[in-house]
Amino acid sequence: MNNTGKTFNEKDKRRNTALHVAVENNHQDVAMFLVGEDGSGSTSHSTNNFGKTPLCMAAETANLKLVKAMVDKTPSSTADTNSDLLETILRKMNSADLINSTDQGWMSPLTLAAYMDNFVAVRILLQEFLADKGDENQLLPIHVASKKGHCRVVEEFLNHCPDLRESRDHEGRNILHLAAMYGRVDVVRYIIGKRDLQVLSKQRDQSGNTPLHIAVQNCHPKIVKILSLFDAYERGNLNSLNDAGETALDLAEKTGKLTLMALNLANAPRSEEQTVSKETQDSVPKSLHNSDNPMFSKECVNTLLLVSTLVVGITFAQGFTVPGGYSDSGTPIFLQRCLFQIFLICNTVAMCGSITASIALMWAQTYDPSIIYATMRFTLPVLGVTLTMMSSSFLAGVALTVYHVSWLRIFVYAMGLSFTVFLVGLLAPLIDLPVSYETILTRAILFFCFDLLMFVSGYN
Repeated sequence: MNNTGKTFNEKDKRRNTALHVAVENNHQDVAMFLVGEDGSGSTSHSTNNFGKTPLCMAAETANLKLVKAMVDKTPSSTADTNSDLLETILRKMNSADLINSTDQGWMSPLTLAAYMDNFVAVRILLQEFLADKGDENQLLPIHVASKKGHCRVVEEFLNHCPDLRESRDHEGRNILHLAAMYGRVDVVRYIIGKRDLQVLSKQRDQSGNTPLHIAVQNCHPKIVKILSLFDAYERGNLNSLNDAGETALDLAEKTGKLTLMALNLANAPRSEEQTVSKETQDSVPKSLHNSDNPMFSKECVNTLLLVSTLVVGITFAQGFTVPGGYSDSGTPIFLQRCLFQIFLICNTVAMCGSITASIALMWAQTYDPSIIYATMRFTLPVLGVTLTMMSSSFLAGVALTVYHVSWLRIFVYAMGLSFTVFLVGLLAPLIDLPVSYETILTRAILFFCFDLLMFVSGYN
């Protein structure tokens, strides 16, 4: 096999390989055989004394079948940068035929280049192709690039034809709508960062949805944060209603906690109808009546009840097996130590909180939607505080037992502080905080919690 590879790459006086000669003399069958036997695809890119490769020679003769066979064998890193080949094909073939040609997926060459993020090909093809020629769904190549998140390609389209920023698909969505729908953070940041493109954030599709509505509907909290914080400077965007009379915050209450938190950070408002409903609490959200809602299912209630019961048992046992033990008089040895007092207070709070949560969850066993809703809103924050206190009591107890070893005590302090901050960051969003955050400290904590949740959930 190695000998065959050497034979393929052997060159004559003109530095032509066997494939050069086959293509030059139009021996189609021989050329196809040589291409098929060349496992690495390197022979197709071997240059002769005139700087020509078999691939370029096949392109010059418009031998598309042979070109396709060679490109299929070409490593992607070589194919993506072969701009000379593309320019040769454009010179030798009829531009009108190319403009109207499509592949099996009904993609034009320019659309396919945008889809594959081939920036060089897009730049070359834009000289010949109409950038505003779409498919049957009015989907333009720039729309495809925006959907796929290819920021450089989108920028190239807009530099070549600035009017493309006003282009819409068959549902009236612009490029920012599409980037928000498919969670393309880089494209959204690029558009929002350009002053002449920021108007796209205000545009609506055929259903009256702004890009912020679309991001919320498709549960992309990172993009919701970017758009909502930008829109916070222009209240009109956050107040925008779609055709169903809903703001972005109204939609977020039906989707996910992170999107809701991102909008709360920007002080996004509800619609007047939803505000009245929220203030009067006339009814339980419709999602509670859905038996498929995992948050309010029987399994979820039972799981939380199990957790709270386990915490009761652990804290009860911890209250009598205190660190350091007891003196002969029956009092704890470390009773006067500050760390022991912290341990005792945290353990007591955890004990009382877990018992309270267990009793509340027993009421949820009735499976009445209103009671479950009220129980969950009460229980989740209580369990969050309980788990935080339990971990704090453990860390205080450990620090107390190693008190006389300085480096170990400092390590426990540092570990305990870091873990507590991390734990609070994860638990804080479970508490229903008001929409408006007035203090800088509160907003900073909530931004930290949001970014932490984004990181652990993998959205970054």
